[in-house]
Amino acid sequence: MDLFSELGKHIPTAIMLYNFAKPFLVKTGESIAKKIGEDIWNHIKSSFSSKEEKELVEKVEKIVTLSKEEQASLEANFIQILADKIRTDPEFNKNSDLRIQQAQKIINIETIHGGATFNL
Repeated sequence: MDLFSELGKHIPTAIMLYNFAKPFLVKTGESIAKKIGEDIWNHIKSSFSSKEEKELVEKVEKIVTLSKEEQASLEANFIQILADKIRTDPEFNKNSDLRIQQAQKIINIETIHGGATFNL
């Protein structure tokens, strides 16, 4: 299996992680979305340790200051790098799946009990 095919399997997880973190990054959404986003963003950030990765994280944290085109480009690049991290780091992959499951349960509970609903 080539790298692109292997990486492609992890794109959906990377997108979910990023989408859960995004309300925290852009400072919008309901308080529950911010809490979920903060937890997932801290999980993502803690997995990036190289200088280049840390610089990328800093750019993503300032995403709201960019134009829509720059945001889209940065998001696409970040999701690919995140997917590669998921592909190459089994522990990060496992912890990411757990966080996504927890976030989905919380959102489900909030929606079922008439709490705030929001789209991520």
